[in-house]
Amino acid sequence: MLAGRWFDYASEVQRLKAAGGEETTILFGAEIDFIPEKEQWIRAEVAAFTFDYVIGSVHMIDTWGFDYLHHDWEGRDVDELYTRYYEILMSLVRSRIADVMGHLDLIKVFMHTYPAKHDHTGQAIEVLREMARVGTFIEVNTGALRKPCKELSPAPDLIREAARLKIPFVLGSDAHRRQDIGYHFPEVIAMLKDLGVREIARFEMRKPVFEGI
Repeated sequence: MLAGRWFDYASEVQRLKAAGGEETTILFGAEIDFIPEKEQWIRAEVAAFTFDYVIGSVHMIDTWGFDYLHHDWEGRDVDELYTRYYEILMSLVRSRIADVMGHLDLIKVFMHTYPAKHDHTGQAIEVLREMARVGTFIEVNTGALRKPCKELSPAPDLIREAARLKIPFVLGSDAHRRQDIGYHFPEVIAMLKDLGVREIARFEMRKPVFEGI
């Protein structure tokens, strides 16, 4: 959604909250696409609304949207893209704009067609350590299973590391269709329980609410 439509979005959320009554919980959330050069503008836009939660993510490497068309990767240095992606991700964490980090390793979206020559797990783990330091929660995004990578985001090894670092988890299905809401949540919950995770979080008024699993 374009930021210019947030007023329409906010009005619609308020209308649905009023129509839903006490039996329905509707939260006002946003996913912000972090662009380092636009940090102050993004910060002001987020501050202008009373969101329940803000998910931070990276879909753009400088001016290029990397997760839209796989053939746009042709001729690019994949390892440079991975390195730059995690640099931007680190800037997002340090900005503290977002409550939750969304699909942490989205850069892998076309990994089967355009694999990296080098292992960038170390960079991802450095981002996780910074998240643990500043208190950013992490989303397990099941929608990535529907993308060309066909893998949870973050990958299972990174989920395991996040659990070891005691980073709180949020579940997200990246549902753009009603039928994708809660996609593969039971399997993810079982995996988290196997890792010793005993609760997951949601947010209300930018404050975490924990629920046992």
